[in-house]
Amino acid sequence: MNAGFGRRTFLRTSAGTGLAAAGAFWVAATPQEALAAEPGPGPDLHERALLDARMEWPTAPRDRQAAPFLGDGSLTAQVYVREDGKALRFSLGRAGRDWDAAATHLDLVPSGGAITGMRCELSLWNAELTGSLTTSAGSLTFSALVPRGRGALLVSVTAEGGERETSFTPAADTTGREGERVAHVERRNGTRTRVAALISSVPPKAEDRVASVLGADAGSVTDEHRAWWHAFYRRSHLSVPDRTLQRFHWAQLYTAASVLDAHEPPAHSAPTFLNRANHTETGGVATALGKGGWSPEQAVPTMAFPGTGSKSGPVENRLAAWGAPALWDAYRHTGDERILRELLHPLLRRAVDYYSGFLTTSRDGTLHLPVTHSPGYADVVDCTYDLSLLRWATTHLIDSTRHLGLTEPRLARWQEMASKLAPYEKDDAGVRVGAGVRLTRSHAGAWHLLWLHPLYEKSWSRKEDRELMRRSFEHWAQMREEWDGRSYAIGASLAAAVRKPEPAVEFLHRLLGGKSDAAVALLANTRHRQNASAGPAVAPGPPAPFAAAQAVLDLLVSGDPHTLSVFPAVPKEWRDASVSGLRAPGAYVVDAARADGRTAWIRVHSTQARTLTLEHGIKDNAEFHVEKGGRSRRADVKVSGDGVCAVRLAAGEVLTVSRRGGPKPGADEGHEVAANESGRRWGGSEPKV
Repeated sequence: MNAGFGRRTFLRTSAGTGLAAAGAFWVAATPQEALAAEPGPGPDLHERALLDARMEWPTAPRDRQAAPFLGDGSLTAQVYVREDGKALRFSLGRAGRDWDAAATHLDLVPSGGAITGMRCELSLWNAELTGSLTTSAGSLTFSALVPRGRGALLVSVTAEGGERETSFTPAADTTGREGERVAHVERRNGTRTRVAALISSVPPKAEDRVASVLGADAGSVTDEHRAWWHAFYRRSHLSVPDRTLQRFHWAQLYTAASVLDAHEPPAHSAPTFLNRANHTETGGVATALGKGGWSPEQAVPTMAFPGTGSKSGPVENRLAAWGAPALWDAYRHTGDERILRELLHPLLRRAVDYYSGFLTTSRDGTLHLPVTHSPGYADVVDCTYDLSLLRWATTHLIDSTRHLGLTEPRLARWQEMASKLAPYEKDDAGVRVGAGVRLTRSHAGAWHLLWLHPLYEKSWSRKEDRELMRRSFEHWAQMREEWDGRSYAIGASLAAAVRKPEPAVEFLHRLLGGKSDAAVALLANTRHRQNASAGPAVAPGPPAPFAAAQAVLDLLVSGDPHTLSVFPAVPKEWRDASVSGLRAPGAYVVDAARADGRTAWIRVHSTQARTLTLEHGIKDNAEFHVEKGGRSRRADVKVSGDGVCAVRLAAGEVLTVSRRGGPKPGADEGHEVAANESGRRWGGSEPKV
């Protein structure tokens, strides 16, 4: 018997209807979003991919960190069997950085005693958990979800056999942040019990709100919830033969929309993979632009001062702590100048002016950083990690000042810094950690390679940069004794950046493959248990799963300040692949298909007037067309060999590159490719073989 809330038919709304149901997006009125909504496959393709990515627990989950979870970006709920086996526990918390540290619990207590068995399934497509419990007296079937925008947990339970009246009991000895406790309301109808719950520090108001949620039409609540999620997933698509990576991609989109708190600083609420996946509406950048969350004025100074290294307390770089690279990534993928003007430029100005006061000048006029801390490795002068962030910030501060037409009295000083900042120390192994300090031991973080990825100071599209990029990556990657999950995720993106797809996929599978190494492998719900011995200073940036999600997309579409690359690091085994609706630097939207080991066609939607340099990979018999408003013409393209072209596009124009005589975008657009059925099925089960 099914214990769902209401109608269980899958909604098949159009992309436009779904976007309306989801609410207003932050760039919904601009040409960018109109173009982003046009490309992409029909709903059946997404539905099949998401149903395939479901998570299954054939036995009772007892590890809270590895348990299935639900969330709506406000409230989160983890679901597992209590230690004593006598209750199904719903652990409630607030979305955000510490979402999984919930201390408020609501227990479903069967009337028939201890739980003797359990099966459950998390549908990513519907963002709903369903399952069954067996007890010594009978059985229970249940359904649970956190309806989008309601901030409450809804659970429906039906008793069967000898089970009678089940009860929901808040754990009396636990409280959440600021004294919050669980407030819940139950309603019974025969053997069926429905409950709504939330956490609050104001019990009377909380109970009224819970009652209103429970009193709403169950079918309408469920339908609205599913419509939001279906529209969310349909904003982009990818299909690859490696089902482990494909399922993982969808799982990370689900996780981001469930547990991120968009009111937190971008460093914690805007992982970069969301920009590539066309989901900039999900993170904290959109909320900041809407004046509903974090703002640059809230960026507080850290305690560490250049010149003291790790001796003066927390050592996080200000630019990283304030999320400046995350803001830049959102800007370069969307082209939304509000990000540049309102968020990024003010942060860059504050940070660059701060570090300017600590720089020292050598006899040759070079500007040097005093001792700072290379995360988790050493205190060092001219620390490459800090130098790369400062060089990046100074360059983009100058560029944004010009682009925005601003008058900045310190512009001359910034230009001096950009031209005279100390170069990175190098040796035969590539770029060093800092002045006089070479990487001589395994290190979990590749923070001295930040210039390579994700700041793209050096670019594979420039042949003169390649040798330094390759040497630096290989030197770090050959020493893996101290690597953890984050290391393999970062390593995959670095490998993709230097066009080494096989190592990139190997690194990802080491992280995703379900191996027993707790310091590396993901948990059953695709989360990662961070290596506690590493310490907080080793891990700036997103957690391992989000970093790995970015790496998956780096294999398929990437872009540096010079060139947009499609299928830049696809392994040879991926004979077929398909993407649609992915964003790329330069505010482009990309659809593409690979067939029989070769790129079949690429379509690039330009949202702004600019010159596109495209590495398309079709080296022979390529055809180029530009479309706009239903009209098509041959493109005026400059071809530079090795499957690279340059073309000037107006806003709203679409460049199509295809192989002469080969397939064209159309019926097969966004198609599913043949699967490698050995891919991992996420959840408590073993990998499927």
